[in-house]
Amino acid sequence: MFTLLRRLMIVAAFMLCGCEERKDDTIIIFGTSADYPPFEFYKDGNLSGFDIDLANAVAKKLGKTAKFEDAQFSSIFAGLGSGTIDVGIASLNPTAERQKNYDFSIVYYRSVMALVHKRNDVKLNTDDMANVKVACQLGSTQESWMRQNRRQANIMLIDNVVQAVELIKAGRVDGVLVDGAIASTLCSENSVLVFTVVADLSDSDEGGSAMVVKKGSSLKKQLDDAIRELDESGELLAIKKKWNLVCE
Repeated sequence: MFTLLRRLMIVAAFMLCGCEERKDDTIIIFGTSADYPPFEFYKDGNLSGFDIDLANAVAKKLGKTAKFEDAQFSSIFAGLGSGTIDVGIASLNPTAERQKNYDFSIVYYRSVMALVHKRNDVKLNTDDMANVKVACQLGSTQESWMRQNRRQANIMLIDNVVQAVELIKAGRVDGVLVDGAIASTLCSENSVLVFTVVADLSDSDEGGSAMVVKKGSSLKKQLDDAIRELDESGELLAIKKKWNLVCE
């Protein structure tokens, strides 16, 4: 995992605009936030996950090489604006608000929203969340959903989803709201935790994951075509199965 200093340096680089020509037509630079297993995370010191495999497959379809820049989730859109990354990929939901300023690819993954919490913690009834403290990743769809649907809950914003596990164990928050696949992964690695499905957004594009580019970018159509080809060939399904994102 990157050191805090290195992460801050990358965030600063995302914010710089036009300081350096780095354009290489053979490379697509993907911005991600590797703290969200099984979508993007570090395994044995290497960047891994469903989104990483998908980005590599899409780049290959386009005859290019994928390069990754890892930073805080909230800085990905800034990286698109400054031109330091070409595509954002980090379980990003194409919400109506985001689509005002950015273009999204077609949705390549849909799931549910789940609350991870301590085992047998009965006060975490998602129908009555008064006085409950819930962690959400800053700038995420989960944060937006909480503010719209669970206004009575106390929201703690975090940069790193993995750190929320320690916050739950320490009693600083009652739970963390994440994608269903992430919830399953976190609970499988922590026997004291369980998860409760809060909302099924699988029929909504806003509840799905898509890649994001600058408004008007020609990359959008290329990404769409590549994702469709991967879907039709069965490669996309194979990547989902590799990361246990398909129920069989």
